[in-house]
Amino acid sequence: MTQDDNPRGKTPSVDTTHTPGDVGDAKSQETTRVRSQLQRVLEQFRGGDLTKFQTTTQIVKELDKWSGASDDERQQALTSYLKELNTEPVRGADDSEQLQGDPKVAGKRHREEVEDLIEQLSKGGNEAESDGEDELLTTDDQAVSRPVVPFVSLALTSPDPRPSYELPKVCLTESLYPSGTESFEEIPDGKRQVRNGSDWSAAFRKAKRAIIFLFPHRREELDKYEEHIKDLFAAKQDSAHGRVILFDASVRNLVGGGQNTLLTDYDRFHNLAESILHADGVEYASAGTSSSKRGGEAKGGHSKQGGSGRKKVEICKRFNGDRGCEYNEDDCFYKHPRYLRYNVWDPESDLSPTTAEWTESAIPLPRPPASALNDPTVAKTIRDNPHLFKIVSPINVNVFESYLSNHLNQPFVQSVVTGLREGFWPWADTCKTGYPTTNDCSKASPKDEGKAAFLRNQLKVELEKERFSPSFGKDLLPGMYSMPIFAVPKPDLSDYHLITDQSHGPHSLNSMIHHPSITGYPLDNLKHFGEMLIDLHKRALGEEKVVWKSDIAEAYRIIPMHPFWQVKQVTRIDGECYVDRNNEFGNCGSGALFIAFNSLVGWIAKMKKGVASMGTYVDDSWGCSLAHNTLLYEPYGKTLPRDQAVLLSLWDELGVPHKERKQVFGSPLTIIGIQVDPNSMTFTLPNAAREKLVKELGYWCSEKRKERLKRWYELGGWVNWTLNAYPLLRPMLNNFYPKLVGRKDSTSSVWVNNSIREDFHWGRRHL
Repeated sequence: MTQDDNPRGKTPSVDTTHTPGDVGDAKSQETTRVRSQLQRVLEQFRGGDLTKFQTTTQIVKELDKWSGASDDERQQALTSYLKELNTEPVRGADDSEQLQGDPKVAGKRHREEVEDLIEQLSKGGNEAESDGEDELLTTDDQAVSRPVVPFVSLALTSPDPRPSYELPKVCLTESLYPSGTESFEEIPDGKRQVRNGSDWSAAFRKAKRAIIFLFPHRREELDKYEEHIKDLFAAKQDSAHGRVILFDASVRNLVGGGQNTLLTDYDRFHNLAESILHADGVEYASAGTSSSKRGGEAKGGHSKQGGSGRKKVEICKRFNGDRGCEYNEDDCFYKHPRYLRYNVWDPESDLSPTTAEWTESAIPLPRPPASALNDPTVAKTIRDNPHLFKIVSPINVNVFESYLSNHLNQPFVQSVVTGLREGFWPWADTCKTGYPTTNDCSKASPKDEGKAAFLRNQLKVELEKERFSPSFGKDLLPGMYSMPIFAVPKPDLSDYHLITDQSHGPHSLNSMIHHPSITGYPLDNLKHFGEMLIDLHKRALGEEKVVWKSDIAEAYRIIPMHPFWQVKQVTRIDGECYVDRNNEFGNCGSGALFIAFNSLVGWIAKMKKGVASMGTYVDDSWGCSLAHNTLLYEPYGKTLPRDQAVLLSLWDELGVPHKERKQVFGSPLTIIGIQVDPNSMTFTLPNAAREKLVKELGYWCSEKRKERLKRWYELGGWVNWTLNAYPLLRPMLNNFYPKLVGRKDSTSSVWVNNSIREDFHWGRRHL
């Protein structure tokens, strides 16, 4: 029934055509009685005698008394009367509350109506059964307050819920599952907070039973989500349970009633996890369970923050004064200058979590969405050409999975294991509106003979390892994409990389990817390494130490991609087309996928093999140890630092490829571009790298110089990396980034002005 079909003021009829066959006067009289009662209720509402809450409740009660009617008839009548109720103006409301013609507003009103109905009926519902596990909770009338809106709101696309006249049998109140404040009501002691995993489990079980009663189709979703949150609690110390509780509340508020997102769409919550659960997240401090309060005004009106987690805006004016600021950065209410790139270590502090520990709270990787799997064009191409699409990886998945059998975060583990067996998905929407079904952006072979020869040789390697399919001709098949490829020199200019430009064109593959989901995948850095060195130094004062580094060969390429993504990765060389079956350099999700896998390898090394002091930066793993603590690694016939030899043996078990020349150790040793000396306890830039940077800065200081935007960003990254060893040179970039504001075209040229040249001259002198 539409608004035009039912002019305001007319009462919708109880449809007697749904009463089987006019079975007699008794049925007709009963229908007339119900219609009369419902009309009377509506008239009372129009006259202002009943509120919407009361009117809706009366309608449900009258329909419940309608003897001889089927569930479908009651449901249809309820829907009809609620629609009529929503067309009535809200008495005393302003115009903004009477937008009757907007279907979105009407839909919102309908959901609010049912939510209010739940609240009203819950006060007279049957008492829920108790299994003895929910002592924290109560369904006593005195505990009823607001309805659970964010978690139980009706999904417009969900299957039909239980008939509305059964709602009195369910008691859903804030005392069962609150939102926002996460406080539960209990009789007679008043409010009690959910403080740990046990409290949360009791609360969730109660809410889950009620929700499943109304929405049976959500059972599997709620069961999986409950296990996921329990795993997070198990992975955290008791003092960190407050962060898991806040993460859960944030996820539920984001999901709402499940209209567009499910609680099990873990990849959608990656940013929330990074923000709340990890130590460098913006909400980490405020999510703790500490009861510390912000200090009051300190001497001279200088405030102390006291670890409250409040965002600092103003700069501390005392920091550069003669006496300095009496508070450290964590305690001061104002911002302290930051120029040391986090390279400040407390000798008494504990080791920071590494990527290995990150896996215990990581969000599971995504699987292909239904929209991609249901694409008929792509599905037909894959079905008709099965020889082109294959899962190829050297990893022994069974061994990998067995080592992780008792990992605390099984949803994440299983998402990686499934990816290794069935292919990974790079957070992409391959059915975006306006994108062509088939897209050929490939380029002709390079004119440079050296680059062309490299591409042909690389093609042979890829075909031998079956990472490329056999050629299927010179034309793309329906649903395929082909992006341009390039031979890019390696940093030492000794060879080339095969790079695919998946950002090419307005319909690029990278533009299909949900970028917020791929940010935040961690890399261990010099902060972690410094802590490891200090810890080893304290335990073995005066003993000789070494640093070791091991590299995974062809790192990204050991990650297999799902066939429905492989179809988008067609590589053209000398005019022939090949399906690339594995993770490509050039995809913006490639790094996140590899980090997810390699971080679990790191977890196995630390937790199962006893490699304690180890960090991972993409495909490099590194650590420090005592010089005399060695072990023979038989495949190379070399004596290596014990931890390094153990790691290489683990890689052999798992099938992780590596090359002898990339497994190095010594003192000093270059780690992620910085020279580390474990005996003098110093980080510095290698001489060759420092001289190269000095030469590059001199090039930029020449008169009338302009460079493409891409080169500007390359230099910015180079200088930023140098600041890890020379943090006091940060003023060298004072005028650099402001020059780039608003510029997006990487091929456009930007002039180097006098201010930037002066800053670079200053930096060169100090280098």
